[in-house]
Amino acid sequence: MHTVSAPSQYVIAALEGVAARGQDRCAYLEETGIPVQILTERRLRISAPAFVRLSHLIADRLDDDSFGLLADPIPPGSFKSLARASFSHTGIEQAMRDWCNQINRNFAAARIDVSETPDAVTFTAQTRKFAGIRGNYVDETLLLRLHRFHCWLADAFIPVRAAALDLPDPGGKSDLYRGLFYGTPIRFGQGVNAITIARTDLHHDIRRTRPALAAFLQDFTLNLLTHPRHSASPVLKVRELVEHRLTETAQAPTLPEVASHLGTTPQTLRRQLQRSGTSYHQIKENTRRDIAIHLLQTGSDSIDVIASKLGYSESSTFIRAFRGWTGRTPRVFRQL
Repeated sequence: MHTVSAPSQYVIAALEGVAARGQDRCAYLEETGIPVQILTERRLRISAPAFVRLSHLIADRLDDDSFGLLADPIPPGSFKSLARASFSHTGIEQAMRDWCNQINRNFAAARIDVSETPDAVTFTAQTRKFAGIRGNYVDETLLLRLHRFHCWLADAFIPVRAAALDLPDPGGKSDLYRGLFYGTPIRFGQGVNAITIARTDLHHDIRRTRPALAAFLQDFTLNLLTHPRHSASPVLKVRELVEHRLTETAQAPTLPEVASHLGTTPQTLRRQLQRSGTSYHQIKENTRRDIAIHLLQTGSDSIDVIASKLGYSESSTFIRAFRGWTGRTPRVFRQL
């Protein structure tokens, strides 16, 4: 899914270390071409490439791969070094364990503890944060990098059996976290940040090559954000199909078409999505929103062309929809 977008909450969370050091968050946003209004207008979102530019700038300026969020910085390039070290193993479980061991030995303010039962392995992130940091972003990022990189390394979907975050239940905003671990439902307010994976799901060989890794590391953060999920989650399966059809044909599939592609009935798929707290219409609109943001921030297509690419027969319909998503018209959004 190459057109995911980042919500304002993630932008604010990534900048928390900047603010804690008394630096001007707006200066970072302006330098990366991100509208400063994202700090106050919660419906605004930015493209994944824009979010990555911001992340790189924060890490570079603060000389810290933890974005200034930890009590002791993580030296720049550390996660790329962890990725390269993974090739000293042949299997994914050992590679993940060694990744955590390297963090525990080399990072002063972060660790990932590994515990196990006969049938599962749990990875728990623990951090000491910089004074004044209240958010959970750095803990989530530690677990996300661990999981997503090793999915890529195995060239396979490694399902997370259970995920817990030390955050209050966001209620209606839970969609912010739906894709964090490729669709795994998250339990909030657990007092820990952890993911659990069945031991049998860790029985993968390393399938990638060193040349493939070198290419992946050229844009490590962006590839982690946009790497295709191949998830077992019906929500993400539908999202992937809708995005593919929109980008290939400029038309969204119908619910019956999606259900047929997934080998189920429209009624069953509708119930599955309802149990996940969403609907086909919501997934389709979120996908259109993210593609629109990507096109507006990374290309020069006219509003009419973008509307057509998203399957709208009239630009006015697209403009109304975009205002509903972000609070701004596409033209104003592009000019921010």
